[in-house]
Amino acid sequence: TRVVDTTGFVCGDLHLHSARSNDSSVPVEERVRSLLAVGLDFAVSSDHDMITDYAPTLRALGGEARLHTFVGEELSATHYGHFNGFPLAADLDAPGRGAVDWSFRAPSEVFAALRARSTDGVVQLNHPRDGATSFFNAIGFDPATAQPTRAPDAPGLNLPADTNLADFGFDAVEVFNSTTQDSIDAAFRDYLALLKAGMRFTMTGTSDSHTPGRPPGSFRTCVASSTDDPARIDAPALLGALRAGHATVSGGPFVTVRVDGEFAMGRDLVAADGVVDLDVRVQAPPWMDVTTLRVWVDGAPALDRTIAPGTEIERFRETLRVAVPDGGAVVVEARGARPLAPVASGAPRSATNPVWVHRTEESIR
Repeated sequence: TRVVDTTGFVCGDLHLHSARSNDSSVPVEERVRSLLAVGLDFAVSSDHDMITDYAPTLRALGGEARLHTFVGEELSATHYGHFNGFPLAADLDAPGRGAVDWSFRAPSEVFAALRARSTDGVVQLNHPRDGATSFFNAIGFDPATAQPTRAPDAPGLNLPADTNLADFGFDAVEVFNSTTQDSIDAAFRDYLALLKAGMRFTMTGTSDSHTPGRPPGSFRTCVASSTDDPARIDAPALLGALRAGHATVSGGPFVTVRVDGEFAMGRDLVAADGVVDLDVRVQAPPWMDVTTLRVWVDGAPALDRTIAPGTEIERFRETLRVAVPDGGAVVVEARGARPLAPVASGAPRSATNPVWVHRTEESIR
């Protein structure tokens, strides 16, 4: 039973592996069972350069009423990073069961190839700061300018000199990844830099689960939905809401922002004086620690609150008045200090997708 009120959202894991990945030994059936066990509403398969469909296994287990699945892949270029694309169609007679081939392609070309395979789908940048070949490390992304600093033909990249590395043709950035927690702070910093530069990408959180010891859903992305019933999920509407940023990331706490009674994540608001009143709510299960809340405005901390210790579900509910520059982005983050072990790794950490604030309707792009 879910003790946190997530009405109006469905929560899913957008990055999962099974034994069809070369670095995972989890059988597909065990993976699907694990998804059902943790109470996810939807899940995306993302084996390395391999397409996996969870649906037949889900049907065999009788779990269709409890979980909606999307077919995807993790396109795993060895020299400039990993990217998820979904939903995709499997082709059992093709290499990788129809996975997109990244060989001899620039990043912009693989983004286009994933989009060509998935009308109105989602392309997600995975773990952008995990190791030398992750995308932002590979291109030398500079958060001060939100631009790459390395040359395309630099050693390790070895791309044509005219390759445009600033063509960020993805929809979402996987900021929170429970398998690469050491790089979350850098990824969060980079994401805020993108927002400050006026670039819009949905922030996501995933488990990137490869093993039974790394449970799915340890970070999950909760997306605005007309239904809370997994069996009734409107897939095109869900994908559209995800691309639009109508979502919040939960690594334990469930954080939402309302303005004038409506959920505000991903919305464009107009405030002539740049001042907005945010109805911020933080929920968590009784056993979980939540200690601090921070409001980020255009990449900088603007307001902090201490959350009192407690075991009630609603840990924080307050209307916060925030001044925002024209076209600026507001992100709300909640954190805890006590580790989540043995349930998950790391400490509680969650964040909303940005709320965009404008002085006039005309300034909304």
